Amino acid sequence: MQDAIERIAAAVRSASYRKEKCTLLIGAGCSITAGIKSAPGIVADIRESRGKTDRTDLSYYYDRALQRAKQRNPKLVQPTYGDCMSVLPPGPQRELLRGYIDSAKLNWAHVGIGAL
Repeated sequence: MQDAIERIAAAVRSASYRKEKCTLLIGAGCSITAGIKSAPGIVADIRESRGKTDRTDLSYYYDRALQRAKQRNPKLVQPTYGDCMSVLPPGPQRELLRGYIDSAKLNWAHVGIGAL
C-alpha cells in the first residue's frame, strides 16, 4: 500500500512540475465514512423536505426531478441523484451540499489524499 501511495505521489509531483492538472477519482466510501450521506440518502432528504417552512423545502425540485426521470423511463418511482442535481439551481444545491460537508468528519481517506 505504501508503495502505491508513493507512486501516486510521485506522479502528482511530476505533473505539478510540468504545470499539468491532476484528477483524483474516489468512490462514495470516502464520503460515507466521513458522515456524508450516499446519493440515494441525499435524494431521500430532498423528498422528505416537503412542508418545511424555511428555504430547505426542496420538494418542488424533487417533483421536477421525478418528472424528468419518468420522461426517461416511465417505470421509475424515484429520481436519481443526477436528476435532482440537474434541476436544483446553484444556490439551493450549494446550501444542500454545504449542510453535509459542514458536518463531515475527517477520515483516513482524507489523510491519504492529503499525503499526496
